[in-house]
Amino acid sequence: MTGLRRPAAVAGVAAVIGVAVWALGLQPVSALFIALAAVGVAVLVGRLDWGLEPGVDRIPLPTHDGARRDAQELSWAMAGRGGRVGRRPMLTLRAAAAHRLARHGLDLSSAEDAPAINALIGVRATAVLTRVGGPAPRVGDVVHVVTVLEHLGPGGDARPAAPPRSTP
Repeated sequence: MTGLRRPAAVAGVAAVIGVAVWALGLQPVSALFIALAAVGVAVLVGRLDWGLEPGVDRIPLPTHDGARRDAQELSWAMAGRGGRVGRRPMLTLRAAAAHRLARHGLDLSSAEDAPAINALIGVRATAVLTRVGGPAPRVGDVVHVVTVLEHLGPGGDARPAAPPRSTP
């Protein structure tokens, strides 16, 4: 509505509301205040811009594969309730371990490669990486696995130098 039609419509609706509440038994002064309140609401609603607020476009950040990024994501999400490591960090750790072991020609999910994996990274690290069910591993166990994987060489047959011993 434009021009004088909009104020006339607001005044007409306010008059109808005022007469209706007066007919329902309110005092004329109360009916007048309710009609004025209706005018105020109509003016406010008329002034509102009902269009959606413009959103801020998120700039996609480039992702880089690499040990530092994986370690950073892992460290942010690692500590869970009760000193245990949650599911998401363990999935990230298993993926990184599978990648590292694949460089040595080993498959983390293969039962045939289990003895060679035990010989390469140790029983404790293998147990943490292959654990299914049961309680989640503790942060100390995951730190041990990360340390062992960090000390793995680029590939080949040579066993890496023994990582520093950590207490669980």
